[in-house]
Amino acid sequence: MVGNSIRSRFLMVGLQLYPGHGYRGLSINAIADRAGHSQEEFIEIFGSKKAYMADLLAFHFEESFGRVNFDVRVAESDIESLRCILWRIALCLRNDSAWINRLLADTQDGVKVVGRYFVSLYGRLSDGLILLLQRCDRRNNYTSEEAYNRFDYLYGAVFSPMILSMRLDDLGVLPKRLSKHLPDMMSDHVVKQRIDWTLSVLFPDAVLQNEALPCG
Repeated sequence: MVGNSIRSRFLMVGLQLYPGHGYRGLSINAIADRAGHSQEEFIEIFGSKKAYMADLLAFHFEESFGRVNFDVRVAESDIESLRCILWRIALCLRNDSAWINRLLADTQDGVKVVGRYFVSLYGRLSDGLILLLQRCDRRNNYTSEEAYNRFDYLYGAVFSPMILSMRLDDLGVLPKRLSKHLPDMMSDHVVKQRIDWTLSVLFPDAVLQNEALPCG
């Protein structure tokens, strides 16, 4: 029990430190010092920094994306379930923007353990969304090509503005007039608006609920 408690402490510290330092800048000494434990305890529990990072990324997924569950129907209709899942993913991306930016930077920097995690994360989300898109369309001749095309459109309309804008702003190359309005672009109202606009285009015959999204 004590070992699990210490392990959890090391992982919680990693959640705090990783966005600011990245994989290469995150030292075992810094983690142990912030956690209030020794480097020897760190090595005894994780074995290496690389193994620790793999555990930290898995921990991050559960902490950040744990509520994005494609196996549980979260609303009365398929279209509202898709709407809820899109909202939950958008919240994860917005609230975890520092982590997402660092993951992208480390992946570009060739950190393989991070790159594998990012591929896995994108794969889980894209596979789940494609299945939901297929369930929302009742036609029997719905092709896989159309499914992927719809996913690309959905991703580009809902998530890309968030990820790209945050990344460009982090790099300092987002035009000032856009950077100034970035908080507005990330607001609940605007994100929900993008989701509803996108679903109205993809499924013009669907009737979306006018009230607030039926999920947290």
